[in-house]
Amino acid sequence: MLKRLTLLLVVLFIGLLAVDQAYTNSGGAPTGHTGAPGESNCTSCHGGAALNPANAIRTLVFNGNTGLTSYIPGTTYTVVYTVSNPATSVFGFQMIAKRANGTNAGTFVVTSPTQTQLVSGYLQQTFSGSQASPAGSKSWSFSWTAPAAGAGTVSFYVATNVANGNGGTSGDEIYTNVFTLTEAAASASIASPIVPASAYCVGATLQLTFNATGTFGSGNVFTAQLSDANGNFASPTTIGSLSSLTPAPISANIPTGAAAGTGYKIRVVASNPATTGAESTPFTVSIPAATPVISSNGFNLSSSGSGPFVWFLNGNPISGATNATYTPTQLGSYMVGIENNGCSPSISTPFTVAALISGVQQPTTPAVCEETGLLRGFNTLGNFDPVNQFTLVLIASNGTETSLATTLTTSSSLLALLPPGLTGNGFRYRLRASSPLALSALSNTFDILPNPPAAIISQSGFTLTSSVQQGNTWFKDGIAISGAFQQTYTVTENGEYSVRYSANNCQSPFSNSITITNVSVVDQAHPGFRIFPNPVQELLQLVAPEAGHMQVRDLQGRSLLQQSLDAGNHELALSELAAGLYVLYWEDSRGTSLRRFVKQ
Repeated sequence: MLKRLTLLLVVLFIGLLAVDQAYTNSGGAPTGHTGAPGESNCTSCHGGAALNPANAIRTLVFNGNTGLTSYIPGTTYTVVYTVSNPATSVFGFQMIAKRANGTNAGTFVVTSPTQTQLVSGYLQQTFSGSQASPAGSKSWSFSWTAPAAGAGTVSFYVATNVANGNGGTSGDEIYTNVFTLTEAAASASIASPIVPASAYCVGATLQLTFNATGTFGSGNVFTAQLSDANGNFASPTTIGSLSSLTPAPISANIPTGAAAGTGYKIRVVASNPATTGAESTPFTVSIPAATPVISSNGFNLSSSGSGPFVWFLNGNPISGATNATYTPTQLGSYMVGIENNGCSPSISTPFTVAALISGVQQPTTPAVCEETGLLRGFNTLGNFDPVNQFTLVLIASNGTETSLATTLTTSSSLLALLPPGLTGNGFRYRLRASSPLALSALSNTFDILPNPPAAIISQSGFTLTSSVQQGNTWFKDGIAISGAFQQTYTVTENGEYSVRYSANNCQSPFSNSITITNVSVVDQAHPGFRIFPNPVQELLQLVAPEAGHMQVRDLQGRSLLQQSLDAGNHELALSELAAGLYVLYWEDSRGTSLRRFVKQ
């Protein structure tokens, strides 16, 4: 059986090839022939073999990187060792990895047992792994796990046999190589930055803190980047930076041009080595509210925009004033601000309240009659202009306003007359100033009752009769006649006569008027009725045929004495009457009797 050429595999193993192709030495070549410091190489077995004749090409590739110069501690690499030489079909190698102090570095892992094997820490080919098909090139694949940090430079010593296939140990080509990798800095990483708050306004400044691991090189810059409103970093915005080799707080600023949104994120990136950090949790970016404008109706201050609001008096916040309107009770400079999701309030320009109506007298009764006069006092604060006028404004339940009366700025009370025909429930009033515009608070509600309709007077001679039986008051020339409250009235002097009456505490308008121009009181009496003496000084005798009512009136129609009497003779004391002409009225079941008499 033909004995084949024994291959010395330098890195892991040099297999001794049998003379016959069917023969294999699975134990491989003896270890320690890689050419590493203190070791021999394959020429010690392959006598006369050429060493490094520069014919074969050898490459050692880590993770597909043909130019790798450093390793990352603890990282596992996929390694491919390739030898190329024209027309050669049998190859062998032996490999060892060592630190500068001569100790083995890292760990080889066999990933293809039919091609490679480990012998006492040396990696070398198997018998099957020595065959190249097609001829001219042979590659071996395996894994290598780099040592832990601190191992320093690692050298891969490899002895390679490019066999001539003559069945002996002579004439082969032996190659030795050293592939060197330096220890790389541990891989750098940057954790998610801590965003202090969940919401910010554009233009806000925040202090970002973050952690990082690994070593950062000279000139490194940490940069804080802001995503778009949806958390996308396709086009990040730089919002702050820090030139440092170690983490430290970054002062960042939310750009004023940022759109409002709830999905913003921040990350930190490094320049040396180029490292992209983890993203922060989402947060909100808001745009400040438009600057509000204060308007006034004279009573309330109103802000434009939508809240939440905060009102200020003389620069100080007003507790509880968070609505769009505020009713000032003090003079001073008012401002309003609008807050918006973490933004500082947008503050209005000042609005000065220089004068106020602080109070108006409330209704004294729950109901009044139409055309009633309202006398209302009021208080003010501040100074009103010389041209100012106060107006009492009546407000119906449907909001309709009626101006009742005005008074000058120096007044402290106002008399107003309710208009005729305006009645109903739920009325209020308030005082309005014209310069500056100011309104008092609304009064309590009250009702306005309708006045009863006017009575109608009928005339029979000198006797006037009202169409209303009770509550009458008779007037002569617009002046109430004392004691004239009956349904009828007998005229004793010329003049214009009318009547009014009360119902439900409200006064009717004046009735139609009747003018009397030919007063001539004529004695008239029913049979049996008489008075004497006439003229009289102190005592007047009255004879009544039946019970009735007596009344003494002067010529102006005023009632001076009246009394109900039974039938019979009666004595009337007239000492209190002044001298003059009087009329005695007697009313009984037969009607009215009139007698003139003179008091001496």
